[in-house]
Amino acid sequence: MEFILRFLNKRTFLAAAGLLAVALAAYYSRDAALARYLRWRYPDQAAAAAHKAEDIRADLDRQESLRLRGLYRQVSAEIAAAGAKGFDVTALQAVADQALTLDTPAYRAAAVERLNKLRLAIPQKPEVVRPADDQDDADADRIPTPPAHAVGRPRRRRPR
Repeated sequence: MEFILRFLNKRTFLAAAGLLAVALAAYYSRDAALARYLRWRYPDQAAAAAHKAEDIRADLDRQESLRLRGLYRQVSAEIAAAGAKGFDVTALQAVADQALTLDTPAYRAAAVERLNKLRLAIPQKPEVVRPADDQDDADADRIPTPPAHAVGRPRRRRPR
């Protein structure tokens, strides 16, 4: 009995009340604590996905812009080569420069189409060709026949 009376004092009752309060608080806030833990452990993916989508769109836009600029450089080089051969290509270069100003996502396909059509309009010198002679090798038109050993049966190996 003395043991019980020694522990039934003000400090023991305060400690027991404190433990009871902590236990009740934990019991009633377990859902909120679990929700906080789950938010920390598994963060929301929607914001990260939206950020990734923006990055992907920006990368694709940059790559398409680089493709258009590369096509512009090729067309400009072909126009310069035609100008070096003596053709008047000042109007063609002006059209190519105008197509480069359409380097926005909405007009980029039209700019690529315009540069490709412009590439076909660049003047070229005609190739020098000669008609075929009657004296040409008649064997050039003949289809070669494969060797006999490749046709049907396998070749025999020679002993060494």
